[in-house]
Amino acid sequence: MRYFHSFVVGLCATVLIGCSENKTVQETTTTSSAQTTVEPAVRDTAMNTTVADTTLQTPKQEKVITSLEPQKPSFKVDVINGYLDEFRGCACYFARNEQELKQEKYIYFNDYQQKALVSVNGTKIPLVGAAKGNPSMLNSPYKDPKGRYEVSVSIQDSQQTGDEVASKKGIMQVKDLKTSAIQSLPFVGECGC
Repeated sequence: MRYFHSFVVGLCATVLIGCSENKTVQETTTTSSAQTTVEPAVRDTAMNTTVADTTLQTPKQEKVITSLEPQKPSFKVDVINGYLDEFRGCACYFARNEQELKQEKYIYFNDYQQKALVSVNGTKIPLVGAAKGNPSMLNSPYKDPKGRYEVSVSIQDSQQTGDEVASKKGIMQVKDLKTSAIQSLPFVGECGC
């Protein structure tokens, strides 16, 4: 009978299950940065002995990158239909392409001074420039008074088309200052008086 009892205790330790009322299963869990170890032990309370068994290892969890695509901005720069009266006189106005420029669908206005305007998510956003304008210095950033957006313009091509008018091509960059999301848009347009 004693041989049978030892066999049952050994079987319990191997299978990792509790077998009788005077046997208890205990688990010790140790966590390290590399692995988690579970050490089961079967204690025979009648004989006051412990039989240790296998060590189970679980691999370290790794971060999974779900997409290598760049994150899309949480905002959209919209077109403003028609020329705005507040920018009559000396000003710059830019569109996404030649066709939209002819249709007066603009993405940016600047009055050569400290005032500019864009439309983001359907809302016109007035902007204030840091330096008073000079047509050659359009790349200085403009910020909205609420501190949400910053707009900078980089002129890549400028050609004189009249006495006081020049066509411009370049990149406009709009940055959401709260989320750091950036949207860059190519543009064509004119600056003049």
